[in-house]
Amino acid sequence: MDIIEKIQKLPEDKRKIILWTIVVVIGLTLLFFWSKKVQDKFGSFEKEKIQEDLKLPNLEMPDFNFSEIYEEEDQQQ
Repeated sequence: MDIIEKIQKLPEDKRKIILWTIVVVIGLTLLFFWSKKVQDKFGSFEKEKIQEDLKLPNLEMPDFNFSEIYEEEDQQQ
C-alpha cells in the first residue's frame, strides 16, 4: 500500500496532525536557512562603503561636562 493511501484512510483528526507536523517542520527548516542567509548578508556589509554611497553628513556630538553643571547647581544652593 502506498503511504498516501494509508494517510487517506486515517481519521480526519490524525490527518490534520500529520499535515500540521509537516508544515511546522518545513517552516522551521526554511526559517533556519533564511536566518543563516540573512546573517551572511549582514556580515558582508561594508559600513564605510554604505556611508559613502549614502553621503550621510558627519554629526558631532557635544562634549557635556556634567561635573561643571553639578558644581554650578551646588554653588547656587
